[in-house]
Amino acid sequence: QVIFDNLAFAEWDGDGTTAVDLDTGIDGEHPDFDCGEPWTGEKLIWSAKWSGVAWVDAPNCNSDTSSGHGTHVGGTIAGNGDASAGRRLGTAKGAQIVALGTGDGASIFAAEQGLEWTFENSRPGLNDFNIRVVSNSWGTNGDYNPSNVIAQLTNRLTYENGVAVIFAASNSGGSGAEGDGDLRTNVYANTPSAISVAALTHDGGAITSFSSRGWINQQHTWPDIGAPGRDIWATEKSLAAQLLA
Repeated sequence: QVIFDNLAFAEWDGDGTTAVDLDTGIDGEHPDFDCGEPWTGEKLIWSAKWSGVAWVDAPNCNSDTSSGHGTHVGGTIAGNGDASAGRRLGTAKGAQIVALGTGDGASIFAAEQGLEWTFENSRPGLNDFNIRVVSNSWGTNGDYNPSNVIAQLTNRLTYENGVAVIFAASNSGGSGAEGDGDLRTNVYANTPSAISVAALTHDGGAITSFSSRGWINQQHTWPDIGAPGRDIWATEKSLAAQLLA
């Protein structure tokens, strides 16, 4: 516990909630995910891949068929630490995960469909698994565009469903000076209702050189928070999954 002015804030590990990992998917055969039949797993309750027309169950719980990026992100979100005998847990170690495999390699091709699925399944009164967060560690550089469909879905998830929409600030660096070239912050992270996350050093003491940080004179481009993003232990695809990818 941390106590400020006689107010106690106890650690909460996400128990009773679900986070959506909207990324390249998750290799659910990794021991940190405890995947089972769809909607019955202890940790990874659904692992799905976009088929081009619909979300479909991933064979053997493995929706991460390319880079392993989504598996890494999923473990950082809520891995249970089984592979490390409990030494390396996800940030919200008590939460469950839905993995929506919406990309391959460095490409994201069904972000809109993933956010739409998240919206439909987190509506008040219809949120059976208590989806409270959707993680988006992807995007492109640029300024906020209110007519962009991703921005509109971000707003609706936030204001209508009360879901926290997290976006990586981007890994394009920049000095913060407007004369430094194009705005390097993730265009979707610049949506005011999104929570934009910068990458900090391992000890959390400083921002990394590669993290985007917005323009110093335009506050809406600044990251909202920072979290360690260098030298991070995280889950990775199993060797069998890599050979099949």
